[in-house]
Amino acid sequence: MRKKKSIEVTGELLDKIISAAYGDAGVLQKLKLKYLSFKDENIKRIYLDYKTSAKAVHSLKEKDFPERSSNDILSKIEAEGSFNSLPSKTFSILFSRPIISAAAGIIIIVVVSLLFFNKQMGSPGNETKYSKAEIELAEKQAKESLALVGFAFNKTKNILEEEVIHERVGKPIKKGFDTINKLFSGG
Repeated sequence: MRKKKSIEVTGELLDKIISAAYGDAGVLQKLKLKYLSFKDENIKRIYLDYKTSAKAVHSLKEKDFPERSSNDILSKIEAEGSFNSLPSKTFSILFSRPIISAAAGIIIIVVVSLLFFNKQMGSPGNETKYSKAEIELAEKQAKESLALVGFAFNKTKNILEEEVIHERVGKPIKKGFDTINKLFSGG
């Protein structure tokens, strides 16, 4: 009988397991995780452990929590969320989700392209002949522009994955688990 090859649990896979256990994952991600947990018992065990922890965290009630501490926390949350101006909301909506950023970029490119081509085609009798060198230069410039856009999207993706998700999601979850472990271990 052949042994099943164990799937390596990387940091990215662990993040996906945690997201699914806490109910933050999308449908496709949950399906992929179900498939992996069906194939590998270790992944299934890790998922069930995090699912149990998530249920424990969600079932915690506000008990014996000093009012001063809760007021301190609420004031910090209000201070962090005080940037409610229209530009900051627009910025956070556009750049907090990569799909929206990509869609906005594509829309801007399409609108600028349409305006450019419409302006050139709009005036009759303004037929310009382009030399082969000019066409090659324009093609080179277009490729460079698309390369810059691709670079910007890749850099945004890397920043989101490495910094934002790690700093804004991973650290608070780790801190929460540490707090839960301290509570359950009695110290």
